[in-house]
Amino acid sequence: MSISNFWKILKNSGTQYLADQVPRLGAAIAYYTVFSIVPLLTVTITLVGLIFGTEAVQSHILAQMSALLGTKGTDAIKDMLEQAARPQTGLQAGTIALLTLLAGATGLFGEIQGSLNTIWRITSTQATGIWGILRSRLLSLLALLGTAFLLIVSLVFSAVLAALSTWYSRWLPVSGFVLPVLDLAISLMLLTGLFAMMFKILPDVEIKWQDVWPGAALSAVLFTVGKYAIGIYIVTTELASAYGAAGSLVILLTWVYYSSQIFLFGAEFTKAQADLHSPRSSALTDPALVSPLGDKLANSVLHKQHGSGMLPVPRTRLLTSLVAIGVVLLINHLFPERRQPPSDP
Repeated sequence: MSISNFWKILKNSGTQYLADQVPRLGAAIAYYTVFSIVPLLTVTITLVGLIFGTEAVQSHILAQMSALLGTKGTDAIKDMLEQAARPQTGLQAGTIALLTLLAGATGLFGEIQGSLNTIWRITSTQATGIWGILRSRLLSLLALLGTAFLLIVSLVFSAVLAALSTWYSRWLPVSGFVLPVLDLAISLMLLTGLFAMMFKILPDVEIKWQDVWPGAALSAVLFTVGKYAIGIYIVTTELASAYGAAGSLVILLTWVYYSSQIFLFGAEFTKAQADLHSPRSSALTDPALVSPLGDKLANSVLHKQHGSGMLPVPRTRLLTSLVAIGVVLLINHLFPERRQPPSDP
């Protein structure tokens, strides 16, 4: 990508950012996060905890959140996680709790998917009927499993870097500088992978990988810089004290809102990148640029791309298999007593 193209794409991204009313989309994501953050963290901690242990994973996540939300915000989330982790008595209560967790955890991804569809001007492929709802939830669960996988990779790299830091500190005095830089580089790569996965999978439109990576990389850099700036703002302005009992909620909403602005701007950058490569197909999906007849043509183009809005069979089987594996592991962890052999009389 040339410098002139980069500035052109950046300018178009800013224009569309305002035209799509992205600040309002970010407010909706922040609202859904309030109800999804605990189920999302609970499912993620449970899945990753199967490998590293629940307490270790929860401590790692809370330590990361403490640098962003401050002590009061992190304590509030910790209390909510402890309430959600209380064991449910009986299979029926446990099943209801599991379904509630999965529904809450995927609700946030569903709202993110809707925001991305708005950015991509997709209105004709919204989930309808039983299959449409299941398909939307499958995609959300796949994104959730992808997030858990990247968290596993992050924990592995953190453990490796900690071991290398201890070993190299005995031999190389520069390890105190090199390893943090390496940790930052790995963090940026993982964030880029996460954003690329969400930009590629969640919208109901076919996007080329070459259009996804620049926006994902830009989002990762902005998110890494912005999260510390947001954390400093939250701590220095003392939001928790200013809003009293609602301070923890305000902190969470503020952090998620500004983080969602960074994420959605990256999505706008991705669309602007795709528009530069294929402006004709982009114009067909823009309701502001087509007549009712053209809108029907755009809908027919989208249906041809997606096969009447349904996923291809191989991809559907892959999604179903991945989700089934994740759910089985989750059930196996939540109900350990069911896998114990019966005791001899």
